[in-house]
Amino acid sequence: MDSKYNLSTDEKIQIFKHIVESLDELFTYNPVFFDSGEPVWPYIRYRILAKIFQDIFNLSVPHFSINKSSYIVQLMKQMPQLWKYLTLMIFQRKQFPILFFTTAGGRVIFSHGKYFNKYSDYFVEMYKNITAVVEASFRGRYYLPPHVEHFMIYDFLKISYVIKGHLFSVHKRMNRVVKDTLDRLYRVFLIREFLQRISKWLSSVIESYNLYIPFALREFEKFLKKTKPNVVFVHCGSYGGMESTLIKVAKNIGSTVGEFQHGVITHMHPAYNYGTAIFGDKEYKLHLPDYLLVYGDYWKENINFPNKIITVGNPHFWYNYNARKSKAGCEKKSKCDTHSVAREFDRTICKNCERTIEKAWKGL
Repeated sequence: MDSKYNLSTDEKIQIFKHIVESLDELFTYNPVFFDSGEPVWPYIRYRILAKIFQDIFNLSVPHFSINKSSYIVQLMKQMPQLWKYLTLMIFQRKQFPILFFTTAGGRVIFSHGKYFNKYSDYFVEMYKNITAVVEASFRGRYYLPPHVEHFMIYDFLKISYVIKGHLFSVHKRMNRVVKDTLDRLYRVFLIREFLQRISKWLSSVIESYNLYIPFALREFEKFLKKTKPNVVFVHCGSYGGMESTLIKVAKNIGSTVGEFQHGVITHMHPAYNYGTAIFGDKEYKLHLPDYLLVYGDYWKENINFPNKIITVGNPHFWYNYNARKSKAGCEKKSKCDTHSVAREFDRTICKNCERTIEKAWKGL
C-alpha cells in the first residue's frame, strides 16, 4: 500500500476494520494450533496487527521493549534487592483471594519512601490485606520498595518457563504451524507485501511461543493453585502473548479475570477491537479477560470487545486533579499522601465493582 502516508483518519479506520474482520474470521473458522493444542491466533494477533500499524499506517505502537541483553543486565543489577521478594514468592504458602499481575512501568509515584503503582495500587488499597501484586519488571527494572504489602516478582515465573522451554522442548511440527499461519495471513490481499517483510520475524515468534506455552501452562497453574485467587487482574490482558496462557489457566481453576484500562484506547487499538467472528469464538474468549474495566463511558465507544465492559472510573486522574487543585498539600510529588487519595476515590469505585462484577467481588 504505497499511499500509506496520504490516507485520512477515516480511511485508515476503515482499512483497519477490514483487515481485523478478515483475519479474525480466517483464524476463527480455520484455526491453527501449536503443538500444545493451544490456538495460534490469540497469541500472535496483537503483534501482527501492531506490525501492520507500523508498516502500513506509519503509526507508532505502545509498549515497545528493549533487547534481551539489556533486560538481563538491568535485572542482574537489581538482584540484591529482588532476592527478598523472590524468596517470599518461592516459599510463600499464603492464599490471596485477589491477584494483580501488573507492570513496574506504572510504579511512578514516590511517596513515604515507597513507589506507588498508578495502574494497580489504587485498587489494591480496597482489599489490601487479601490482595497480592505479582509485578513484571519494566524493561528489566523494578522500582523498590513497593507501596503494597504483598509483592511478588512476575519475572521469576517468566524466566522459569523460558529456561525450561529451551532445555526440555522437542521441536515437532514447527514448519507446519508457520506455513499454516502464513497461509491464512496471505489470504488478506492488503497485507501480502507486508507479510513478505515479516515472515522471518513471524517464524521466530511462533517458534518461541511453541517452546514456552507447555511450560507456562504448568508454571501458572502451579502458582495459581497455591495462591487460590477468586479474582485475577492482568495488566494488558487483551494483548495476547503469554498473558493468554495466564488468563486461560486462571479461568480453568475457576477465577474471574479482569483488566483495568491503563491508557488511551482508539477505534484502531488492536488489543480492544475485534472482528465479528471472535464474538462467537468460545476458545478465543477463554484467552481474554472476562471483564474490561474502563475509565468512563466515552472509552466504550472506541471498543469492540467480545466480553463484558464496565465503567469503574480513573482514580489516577482524580489524584492528579486533586494534586493540582490543592495549594498546600500536593505541590511536590514526594509529599503527596497517596494512601488517603486512594481511599477517598476507591470507595466509589469499590461500590461500583461490587454491583457489577457479580459474585467475584461479593464472595470475597
